[in-house]
Amino acid sequence: MKEKRLIQFRKELSMSQEEFAKVLGISRSLLAKIETGNRMPSYRFMKAIKKRFPEANIDDLFFK
Repeated sequence: MKEKRLIQFRKELSMSQEEFAKVLGISRSLLAKIETGNRMPSYRFMKAIKKRFPEANIDDLFFK
């Protein structure tokens, strides 16, 4: 599942949902919805991850 990759990425950074959401400029509840698959990640969301975490592979996180 794609959602689990995002959770795994966040946990590898040793960040809580609250911390990760704050860094990305979104609410914790929106992040939780994306992580559980209840909401699709927007282009803006993916762009924010890439900007803040350049090492992140967006394809691996969301498309494979």
